[in-house]
Amino acid sequence: MNVFRKLNAYLRLREAVNQADAAWQRNRKRYYVLPSTDGSRLLIVMDRQNFRVLKRKGYIDRSASMPDLAVESFYFTPSGNGTGCLSDADRRHKAAQYYSWVEAELRVAKEKRRAESKGWTGLLKRLKIKGW
Repeated sequence: MNVFRKLNAYLRLREAVNQADAAWQRNRKRYYVLPSTDGSRLLIVMDRQNFRVLKRKGYIDRSASMPDLAVESFYFTPSGNGTGCLSDADRRHKAAQYYSWVEAELRVAKEKRRAESKGWTGLLKRLKIKGW
């Protein structure tokens, strides 16, 4: 990944982690930093209550559960009583997971731009390739 893109990704992750930590300090609920699903490469800070609301409205698959949320998140705060925080090794693993997600999203965006410049958009939509 380009150095500038990696710096931008690092700053986005750091800001989301700071927001999650600040929210945890305010009300002592566990918060999760998750990827957005709309291809915008944004990060979402979510707690259990908002997860359930999004699940009920159909934005998140009904079979998703809280353990899935912990696995798929790039960071999560400790529980309300202060237990269950990420170790340093886990934080490094989650950060590497985030950087690989950013690279994959950039690759998809690049392929999309390449296809649009060649006029393949209609073909890709008919083939139902993800991202179009």
